Amino acid sequence: MEYKHIETRTEGSDVFVNMQDENGKSHVIRFTHAKNDVSGNPRLIVHFLAFINFDEKDENGNNLTIMEEYEIAKIRAKAAGFRVYRGRDYAGGFVAQGWFPDHLAENVLKQRYNQ
Repeated sequence: MEYKHIETRTEGSDVFVNMQDENGKSHVIRFTHAKNDVSGNPRLIVHFLAFINFDEKDENGNNLTIMEEYEIAKIRAKAAGFRVYRGRDYAGGFVAQGWFPDHLAENVLKQRYNQ
């Protein structure tokens, strides 16, 4: 599925990226700015729940536990180019370098919906 960038809005250290899928459904991904890396490149953090499709169930049809969701998100985040954020100021986050939050948001959505 293709996603169209609708708008990027900044509020303080947060960046909200609004994407629209082919069916017209809107998806908002929230990123938080982290300190730049040693080369001066900007880094953005996204919460692990951004990678989770809440319709997902385990093999028995039950809702996933928070730990199962985190492990799934970790695999998807790695595939989208993110790493585990180890800073103390943001728990449960994944970080990536990015000048363009809309490209990162598209990668998050593609991983969320297994595309």
